[in-house]
Amino acid sequence: MKLTIKNTDKHLDYTISKGETYSMRMNANGEGISPMEALLGAVAACSSVDTEVILEKMKQKPRSLRVEASAKRVEDQVPKIFKEIHLKFILEGNNIKLPSAEKAISMAVKKYCSVGSSLRPEIPITYEIEIIPTKE
Repeated sequence: MKLTIKNTDKHLDYTISKGETYSMRMNANGEGISPMEALLGAVAACSSVDTEVILEKMKQKPRSLRVEASAKRVEDQVPKIFKEIHLKFILEGNNIKLPSAEKAISMAVKKYCSVGSSLRPEIPITYEIEIIPTKE
């Protein structure tokens, strides 16, 4: 895995590139996604991918899967690391069974998500699940 991070002509603004094919901007000036927000998003995205793969194996593919991610940070020290992360999984579809969703999300968050597993083990990642039946 290799990325290139380069500052732009704006203060505290950077471009992250993956070769010549893909880039995204990140900044710490309040205008866009900060590095900590990107990390939170990476935990949510990683858990989402793993959840979707596991649900597909259970023959319960959701029509849509959304995660609302939130985190609290330690404010009285530097670095201001996460002290907790919460993920709200919102699954839409008619064939989604709660026990299957609970199993898939638990496995994704606690076992398979490489991003979450790369964080300090004392940072809890909690989750909740909402299933919205769709009108077919």
